[in-house]
Amino acid sequence: MSQLRRRTYWGTYPFAYPYPPAQMYGYPPQYYAYPPPPPLSPEDELAELESYKKDLEAEQANLNQELSEVDKKIEELKRLIESAPQAPPPIVPQMPFLPMAPPVPLPALTKEQERQMLEQQAKGLDAQMDAIRKRLAELKKEG
Repeated sequence: MSQLRRRTYWGTYPFAYPYPPAQMYGYPPQYYAYPPPPPLSPEDELAELESYKKDLEAEQANLNQELSEVDKKIEELKRLIESAPQAPPPIVPQMPFLPMAPPVPLPALTKEQERQMLEQQAKGLDAQMDAIRKRLAELKKEG
């Protein structure tokens, strides 16, 4: 008869996992990089340094050669620029003029909409006229 094993959860809600945390298995490892190489004997270290010096000298020779070629090209271009006649700067055409877009026609109003609009304008003008008359009356009283 098989015995049912009770499932164990590590952690508390809402961080409960049905498996143990990775640290229980020895993770994460104690270091994340390769271990340092073993120390070299003085003879091996001398051989490595001499080899490195030869590589650096060869690289320096290549760089010196490349620098001399660049200097030659610079001198050649300077002579070419000095000997060439000076051309006037190129004429750059201006952007063409584009006319303004035509106005968009307003949609036609129905007679009812036009009547409402005119009534609103009339009310606004009446209110302005009333304010003007009121101010005139005040000025007459003061003066």
